[in-house]
Amino acid sequence: MSRSGNAFCVLMGCFVGGLAQGAPAWEWLPDLPAVAGQRTQPGLAGPVAGVLDGTLIVAGGANFPNRPPWEGGAKAWHDAIFILEPKANEWRQSPDWKLPTRLAYGGTVETARGLLLVGGAVEGRATDAVWLMSRKGDGGFAFESLPSLPTPVANAGVVRSGKQVFVVCGDTATAPGSQAVYALDLKQWGAKGWEWTSRVPLPGKRRNKAAVVAQERYGRSGVYVFGGSHVADDGAITILSDAWFYDVTANRWRALPAMELAGRAPGESNALGAASAMAYGEEGLLVFSGAGSDFLLGRLEVLNAARQAAKRGDGLRGNKLLAQQMALMSRQPEFRSDIYLYQPEAGWKCVGQWPGPGAVTTRAVAWRGGVVIPSGETRPGVRTPKVRFAPSLDRVVAPRPNIVLIMLDDMGYSDLGCFGGEIETPNIDRLAKGGLRFTQFYNCGRCCPTRASLLTGLGAHRAGLGHMATADYGLPGYRGEIAPHAVTVAEALRASGYATWMAGKWHVSREFMPGQSKHNWPRQRGFDKFYGTLIAAGSQWNPITLTEGNAPAEPKGDYYYTEALANRAVGWMRAHPKGSPFFLYLSLTAPHWPLHAREKIIAKYRQRYLAGWDALRAARLKKMKTLGLLCDGVDLSKRDPHVPDWESAAHREWQASRMAAYAAMIDHADTAVGRVVDALRKRGELDNTLILVFSDNGGASLEHPNGMIGSTGKPWALMRYVEVATRAGRPVLSGDIVGLSPGAEDTYAGYGYGWANLSNTPFRLFKKNMHEGGIASPLIVHWPAGVKAAGKLRRQLAHVMDIMPTCLEVAGRATSGLDGVSLRPTFANQPALRQTLFFEHAGNRAARQGDWKLVAEFGQPWELYHLANDPTEMHDLAAREPKRLAKLRALYQDWAAAHQVEPWAKVQERIRGASRGGVVLPSQANPLARRPDEVARAVNAMNTERKKRGLPTLKLNENK
Repeated sequence: MSRSGNAFCVLMGCFVGGLAQGAPAWEWLPDLPAVAGQRTQPGLAGPVAGVLDGTLIVAGGANFPNRPPWEGGAKAWHDAIFILEPKANEWRQSPDWKLPTRLAYGGTVETARGLLLVGGAVEGRATDAVWLMSRKGDGGFAFESLPSLPTPVANAGVVRSGKQVFVVCGDTATAPGSQAVYALDLKQWGAKGWEWTSRVPLPGKRRNKAAVVAQERYGRSGVYVFGGSHVADDGAITILSDAWFYDVTANRWRALPAMELAGRAPGESNALGAASAMAYGEEGLLVFSGAGSDFLLGRLEVLNAARQAAKRGDGLRGNKLLAQQMALMSRQPEFRSDIYLYQPEAGWKCVGQWPGPGAVTTRAVAWRGGVVIPSGETRPGVRTPKVRFAPSLDRVVAPRPNIVLIMLDDMGYSDLGCFGGEIETPNIDRLAKGGLRFTQFYNCGRCCPTRASLLTGLGAHRAGLGHMATADYGLPGYRGEIAPHAVTVAEALRASGYATWMAGKWHVSREFMPGQSKHNWPRQRGFDKFYGTLIAAGSQWNPITLTEGNAPAEPKGDYYYTEALANRAVGWMRAHPKGSPFFLYLSLTAPHWPLHAREKIIAKYRQRYLAGWDALRAARLKKMKTLGLLCDGVDLSKRDPHVPDWESAAHREWQASRMAAYAAMIDHADTAVGRVVDALRKRGELDNTLILVFSDNGGASLEHPNGMIGSTGKPWALMRYVEVATRAGRPVLSGDIVGLSPGAEDTYAGYGYGWANLSNTPFRLFKKNMHEGGIASPLIVHWPAGVKAAGKLRRQLAHVMDIMPTCLEVAGRATSGLDGVSLRPTFANQPALRQTLFFEHAGNRAARQGDWKLVAEFGQPWELYHLANDPTEMHDLAAREPKRLAKLRALYQDWAAAHQVEPWAKVQERIRGASRGGVVLPSQANPLARRPDEVARAVNAMNTERKKRGLPTLKLNENK
């Protein structure tokens, strides 16, 4: 038909999330390298384009290596693969990178497991093949053959809506153009009987090369089809302008308004041929035209006449007419390259042109926050100039919001002032007053699983971190790090044009020592900038594994970790161009032990906690009811069995000092939040920044009496994350030592059962448990531009894995393929998109469906609670509701089997190190474990200092 182009243009800022202020700029990407055996650089018609883990993939395609078809040339088909990394400026190719076959005009869909390649043309014939394309460890590509399409298809629209993949129209083996619609349910991925099913065919004429796009809005999904071409039985071509919507739930088609003079002069055709389309945030759909009116007017008749002559056997006349057609095309303007915005409520609007010529065999691809238009067939003899082009596009949506995630570490449900606590958190409270508070937001019960789920939008086990980031236990759900197939929120947002920054605790990688692999460090998992720590815990004054980028960093001057994290975050914002969206993950270690804070902040709280945990738990419960967080009839859970009543507690002044230091850490964290908010306000971007504040799990009850690890008989100094000396060389007196108030640089302590019980008011149990005290977290959402309600409560069920899809949706990206669901509908107080949740950690497990919750500790029987009436889990209904218990238990077992959850006893067999009293002691091979001689020296140094202060000493014979 025509010569094919080899250039790729990108519209930055146009794809989903809105057109930037002013006119977005087109830029030309580098030309593709030459394909072996071709005289000139390739101009690929119908390349297979897609995005895999943030990398732009262009593969296969067809061209005319010697002469164009009107001169007797034939198409050459290719299987070569080219890739363009997000920050690269050149294509990469390897002789080993090959498609399974020579392919063009195929469709692609990105999934969590890789890129689906669906249908296409193999050496000129339609194919029914479906492959899964994934990256191998050596950087190459692997292909897995998947269930075939019901019929061979080429030039089809392939899209994903929710957890289904749809193939719409296209050429088939029997007709140039089709009305068929096929669907594949990704929820059955890998299950027996996974197959393509036929859906209601598209009404009207059969069509080819239509613009097909899926869009999801607040849980309603559907597939749109625009234009395309129809080839009649006699060979006549008609370019179509009609549009249709396929309702996935109802399994039916609905006609949409056809294009009506969208920016054209009266009398011009508005037909779309070989168009491409993509979702445009929540505002509508962008449609990129290919062969349209300029191709039709005065020339389509010639082409049809040539086809008719060829069909009658008059080859000479047919060839002359075809040559006449090509000559006309070579002298006339290119195919149309218009951009249209289709809004269901407002119809069509022409918003400009992409830098021509319009390509008739291409599909638009979302990449780097923009739209990639691979050049396909253009008019003969025209080489697309490599220029920057700024189309005149109307600003039709607001800029995409910045996104700031702020996670606190081991903070209980009611510690914040706006959730009932007595700790002073004015900055966070102001966010709550101007935004929303979620009362039923859940985490995964412990640091690593929660962070993995947050970063990937998957359940912790499916993300590879069902337990801890300590070792690879050889089980899919327990690999000790984020799984390679899991795309992080930073990777997804960076591919959409966001700057991505992380400050704080990572804790989702097995490797953290110099010289070890960095493949799963923040910079390698999507963050442009990183400043923080890689492991679970460390000093606020001298944090271990402190890292900037990929290199070790050292604390300098008057250093305090929480303050340093805020400094980095604010500095990044100040240096960032205004109007360019960014994603900040501020992962604070406060108030995780060790309890470290500046003395002037601790002093604010020294007298406050002499009232004791009993009185303060009652005061918090009362305040929570006043704030509307709890109903009047809710009972306070019983004091934990490990905790004496306050009046009977020993060393009450020392006990109060522990909680004072803990409260001071949250006070510091609130100041850090205030600095970030103030920086946003000064930039004029606070209103259009989505801020979420939450905790990774409930309060931690672990005790380290007199410096020992629980009841293990091992000193805490065994662990390298416990400092043995300050930066100035003074011994660090690690442990919960009666008479030694925590907070200073030479202390290293926690706050224990009594105060963790207060933190988790009104709930039972602690971090690691799947009762509410372990998994309930406060959540605050602040986004004035996107959340019109202020100071309101949201009681919808939500989970930390919902944060990634929420971020993607507000950034304009698709959210399918994740376990989490977007919380954005709940911002407007719409129902949650899910009513069932499941939990498991270290054998502790739970299932929640609606208001009913099934929960058990490891080795203990199931308990059943009706949380609407009993949110503190005080009244076990298991004996009264055996049928409901059995139903929830069956649901839990089905979830566990589908989500890589293993029996805890099986996992325990693979844990390295001795388990004593519920605490796992590391083996000597663990890089975090000190050698026995190092431990002995540390204990001796501490004992010398302890004697000076009149504190109890450690006995070396306890280090057995």
